[in-house]
Amino acid sequence: MQLSGVKLLIFFSEERGEKTLTLFFRWEKMTIIVSLSKLSFMSHITKGQRYVIESMLQAGCTKKSICTAIGKDKSVLSRELKRNSSKRGYSAKLANEYANERKERFRRQRAFTEKVKDYIIKCLTEEQWSPEQIVGDAKRRGMKMVSTERIYQFIREDKRAGGTLWKHCRHRLKHRKRPVGGKKVIIPDKVSIDERPTVVNEKQRFGDWEIDTIVGPENNGAILTATERARGCGSAPAMTIC
Repeated sequence: MQLSGVKLLIFFSEERGEKTLTLFFRWEKMTIIVSLSKLSFMSHITKGQRYVIESMLQAGCTKKSICTAIGKDKSVLSRELKRNSSKRGYSAKLANEYANERKERFRRQRAFTEKVKDYIIKCLTEEQWSPEQIVGDAKRRGMKMVSTERIYQFIREDKRAGGTLWKHCRHRLKHRKRPVGGKKVIIPDKVSIDERPTVVNEKQRFGDWEIDTIVGPENNGAILTATERARGCGSAPAMTIC
């Protein structure tokens, strides 16, 4: 409504027992905001708060003042603008539709029902599939399925309860944190093979040996090979990897 050149907008919303009353005054370039809502770090934004955001953005208000008006932290507002804005900007009506659609899609596809649970148990115990394979097969078949991480959570919960589903995982829930390519071993005072004497490359002198290791499948056992370069003879004793 318009009173003597002063625009007054009143927003009142109530959701989940939380009441929010926002008074938005604007006169020329001056803006006064009075909010009765308390600052909240929760990510949930109500329909009424979205209309406050839209109006204040159109009025050129700062994000800080918008956060004060809706009673939310600035990280909550930034996430709301990023997720629910369109190419034309932020619209409260569209933002609410986006949020409801996302909520419904999440509820519909990620419900951990008894049917989904039985299918996961069957794939783990009978097919010996990994959670990644279970999700991939369900996607190929067009079945409703939870995420890979949710399946791992279910397996861990079963293990804590005394179950044996974890034994069907190939790594048995043992994830090793290591750099890509394995652990890098630095040999002290090492000399590059490019720096060896020329006589060694000519293979004319007896007593120059090449040593290497051959590791067995799954790191079980190894063979140490030692070859004399001049004659090509050598030995290969077996080793045990501790």
